[in-house]
Amino acid sequence: MQYKDYYQLLGLSSSATEDEIRKAYKQMALKYHPDKNPGNPAAEQRFKEISEAKKILLDPNTRFRYDQLRRGGTQSNPATPQEEEETNSLFTTIFEDIFGARRGSRRGKNYEANLSITLEEAYRGMEDVVSFEGRKVRLKIPAGVRHGHTLRVKGQGGPSKSGEPGDVYLTILIKPHSTFTVKGDDLHAELEVSIFDLVLGKKISVPSFRGNMSVVVPPGTQSGEMLKLRGLGMPVFESFDQFGDLYVAVNIRTPKKLSAEERRIWEQLAELEASVGSKR
Repeated sequence: MQYKDYYQLLGLSSSATEDEIRKAYKQMALKYHPDKNPGNPAAEQRFKEISEAKKILLDPNTRFRYDQLRRGGTQSNPATPQEEEETNSLFTTIFEDIFGARRGSRRGKNYEANLSITLEEAYRGMEDVVSFEGRKVRLKIPAGVRHGHTLRVKGQGGPSKSGEPGDVYLTILIKPHSTFTVKGDDLHAELEVSIFDLVLGKKISVPSFRGNMSVVVPPGTQSGEMLKLRGLGMPVFESFDQFGDLYVAVNIRTPKKLSAEERRIWEQLAELEASVGSKR
């Protein structure tokens, strides 16, 4: 198998973080996915290569071995045919280790699939039964999993008559939530409040995955300011009892219909504001 520069395939540097790798893969996968490029073998091959890149670079062990190989001079063309053969041989070993394709091993087939879950399920973790080619596999999704995460379930792939069974590679897709968006380990939400709550200050109720929480809006808060609720964000993936934060943007709720009396009061407030403002 010929050596491939996976960082270059994803348009990244070798110092790319896991989040950057996932983001680059997601953008390119949307572009080259076979469903969007029917009958295009070049796009299908590119999609296969970027999928390989994601799996090798997101696994700390295989990324470490791949980086060692890459630093050994494989970023440019080897000087001799012998060096090229050695490079390709080492690359093949890394590739086959993660994809279960070592020659002569007769390992079972690896299964790949997407699983759509809700943000609540990602927050709490869940178990689900997924069918692969007629075979049902029970999967445990850990709390704090992120959109685009690929989970490896060892030994739950296709059976083998003379070797180890294959693995399952499950890519998690999180459905959009009506209230929260995810940014790293944090959750973000928006909440409408009256102008009086911002001017005078008030205790308000804020939704979270642990139930409604009371938080004080300080007097003089500006529309769009963020209120931070520590520890009410997403669970940190594979880290025990660690959570991100919840950020809530408070926005003014403007009344659409005013009675005659309400309009008179607003006009009086406007006149007072203009009078006070001219004296400042």
